[in-house]
Amino acid sequence: MHEAWINKKVEEEKITEYRYDEFKKKKKIGNGAHSSVFSTIVNKENTVEVFALKVIENNAEISKEIVNEIVEGLREKPIQGVNQGYMTIYEKCWQSNPNDRPSISIVSLMLKDIIYPLFQDIPIDGINEDESNFEERTKEYIKIIDTIFGEIPEIKFNDQDSKITFINDLYSNLYEMLNKGESVPKTIKNYIAENGKSANDVLIWLYLKNEPKYICLRGIFYMWKIGMKKKENNADVFSLFLEAAKGNDTIAKYFVGRCYEVGWNTRMNTKYAIEWYDKAIEDECLAAEYILGNCYYRCQEYSKAFKLLRNAVDKGNIMAMYKLGLC
Repeated sequence: MHEAWINKKVEEEKITEYRYDEFKKKKKIGNGAHSSVFSTIVNKENTVEVFALKVIENNAEISKEIVNEIVEGLREKPIQGVNQGYMTIYEKCWQSNPNDRPSISIVSLMLKDIIYPLFQDIPIDGINEDESNFEERTKEYIKIIDTIFGEIPEIKFNDQDSKITFINDLYSNLYEMLNKGESVPKTIKNYIAENGKSANDVLIWLYLKNEPKYICLRGIFYMWKIGMKKKENNADVFSLFLEAAKGNDTIAKYFVGRCYEVGWNTRMNTKYAIEWYDKAIEDECLAAEYILGNCYYRCQEYSKAFKLLRNAVDKGNIMAMYKLGLC
């Protein structure tokens, strides 16, 4: 079946087929445990094309060994000088757990994020002589890329610092609204819309960052599918929150508690939920005080509930007001 599919794609000219005897002047340039790499040329219609040809030893035992090594984590080493963005995509797509791999739409967004900076400072058609219309001419040039990657949002130039500022402000706004008892997804969506930003653009930026608060935000985006297509699978949000919480992110500590309390991507465990809520409360997280107070209320431990809820109300958590009245 695979051979028939390949033959069909060759006939449709979607795959270019070369016979091995077409490769001329093969020169060995490297080798691994089970393969060798050659530089070689192919003569095509009065032109010479240069290729790197990887030849894998045709041995059943070796093939089995390669598969086992890949399963155990063997990966190719990055080539010096390769754009780090491409390496990030490569490494994420090679994750052993399929659920940890990015979807094709996320990969597309990551590629877009790499491409934009490549054109920010490139002189195009004598642009060095007249920089007055640099942005417009660059936009026209990038339309060519659009045919490959699909619709491209409005291009922003030299905005890395402003993007960092915006996302840091988004995080601060979320923390403030969370502590007041406001809706998390509504807060994020409104803030992005009010600032004229793209949720997809924010998500891809978060995907490339490893700081705890950005990992936490990514988990929140995944949890409520903000900036994601509905067809995409849910990511392991619990692992993201836990990683960020271990990096001392307060919001993440709160959400780890929530995951344990209600069973988001992990087994329900009230003991662990309370432990993580306590850690968030140590960071003065009012949302955690309200939720933990609510937990104690349900368990009929009214004195503990009253203390937590009263403190949350005094500091402005609107959700705690109703529950406090019941204590």
